[in-house]
Amino acid sequence: TDFHYESGYDFLKIYDGPNAQSTLIGSFDGDNLPNGGTINSTTGYLTLVQTSDQAENKAGFIANWHCVLPTTPPMANFKVLDTLTCTGSVGFQDMTTNGPLQWSWHFGDGDSSNLQNPTHQYLYNGFYNVTLIATNNNGSNYATQTAVVHVDKVHKPYAPSRSLCNGGIFTLSATGNGGKLKWYDNPTSTTVIDTGSIFITPNLSQSRTYYVEEEMQLPALTGGKPTNSGGGGNLNYSQSLIFDVYKSLILHSVNVYANGSGTRNITLKNSSGTSIASKTINVASGLNTVILDFTIPPGTDYKLEGKNLYRNNSGVSYPYTLPGYLSITKSSAGSNPLNYYYYFYDWKILQPACLSERAEVHAYVNSSAPVADFSYTSNDPYISFTDNSQNPGSVSWNFGDGGASALNNPNHLYAQNGSYQVTMNVNNGCGVDSKTKTIAINLATGIEEANSESSMKIFPNPAQGFVNIDLGENSSKGTFEIIDFTGKIVFSSFVANNTKLLKVNIHNFASGFYLLKFNTGNSISTNKLVIY
Repeated sequence: TDFHYESGYDFLKIYDGPNAQSTLIGSFDGDNLPNGGTINSTTGYLTLVQTSDQAENKAGFIANWHCVLPTTPPMANFKVLDTLTCTGSVGFQDMTTNGPLQWSWHFGDGDSSNLQNPTHQYLYNGFYNVTLIATNNNGSNYATQTAVVHVDKVHKPYAPSRSLCNGGIFTLSATGNGGKLKWYDNPTSTTVIDTGSIFITPNLSQSRTYYVEEEMQLPALTGGKPTNSGGGGNLNYSQSLIFDVYKSLILHSVNVYANGSGTRNITLKNSSGTSIASKTINVASGLNTVILDFTIPPGTDYKLEGKNLYRNNSGVSYPYTLPGYLSITKSSAGSNPLNYYYYFYDWKILQPACLSERAEVHAYVNSSAPVADFSYTSNDPYISFTDNSQNPGSVSWNFGDGGASALNNPNHLYAQNGSYQVTMNVNNGCGVDSKTKTIAINLATGIEEANSESSMKIFPNPAQGFVNIDLGENSSKGTFEIIDFTGKIVFSSFVANNTKLLKVNIHNFASGFYLLKFNTGNSISTNKLVIY
């Protein structure tokens, strides 16, 4: 009902939701009532964020509000803040309309939450369906987004141990997935002792354990106004774009347009105007891509400042939002800040690098021959093996079904029932030894047998790219999982009542055997899938 802010310096931001990551309705200043004096929420929440300096004292705002109670069930809707994650941590934001009072989230991996805006930790790689069931006093409604979360943790490098008799210099090797391999001398150290697939140790007189991890950089994301299309021209005054950051990121690069070559200064400031990063660049006349690599933590009202570059004074439409990461909300223009776009186009955003678990790599120094031995844990048909050898060394496993490994403690999936002779060979440089044990597998079924007996049908099988799963008529709600040969759940999805057909994206799954399981709580259906 009343609104007075210093134009160009003091602002009231209004968001349609429970926090400043919700949809921005507008950023308002001056003496005109926001939206003509009426602000409507579609979510049952409004978030107001005021920023002001000390230059002038204004009245601020006076607002009246009223709540309209719903008479129908809610309309469930939600936003996933991290659709691609290499850490497994994903935030969810409720966007349900019509007054929800309760929330039931199903994250696709068997876990759930009753929070309105939860953060969930996924343990395994895969694509996950997410379902939100929203309830008020008039009933319930649900929304499902299919394969909306992609968890892509970096796999632990493959790094077999090595051994020498009486010590010496070891050549240790690791194989990754195309990222940067980094070597350490203890499991928690931040000091990298070497990089690359090969690590040459010092001269060792006693056994030593090293650790290797893989670092992968996710593809750059794009934000901001893509080009300087629209009207405008060069401006030789210090001006800024003002933006909010929702999660830690690296502003890798921006494009600028210069009217003449020379040096330019680009400065990043926080909400109080303090410079936190800056760079002096040399530009040519015309379009330039500028590498900044500014690391920016979450915060509001950051300013990216420059001068003597091209800016738009038409063809501008705020906000420029990269969902879940940042939103450029306005310019620093003293009047009409939403009509100007200053200097910085086509932002390239990097997330912090993805890191794998660290693999242990043993450099064994021995003075006598090995005595081979191993134990195993059965989660039929998944078997986990543990090397218990005395005077250990390099190992080679033969699992009796054509499978093999050079890891000390491997996991193996058997595709057929039967008895298997498993042999572990140990060579520690001072000698060799082997151990053989018989393992019985009773719960594996062949592909053809599984297809004929299971109520769950798969087509095509073998598959590549996508696979269809027919759960049958009148299926109950439950959890559908795809499990790899190590026993890890690589895909999981909540399935609603009467869901007959699922289509799963398997483009990023490695070739091999997989177990499919549908658990309704009352019954479990399984089947085998081959991906080639």
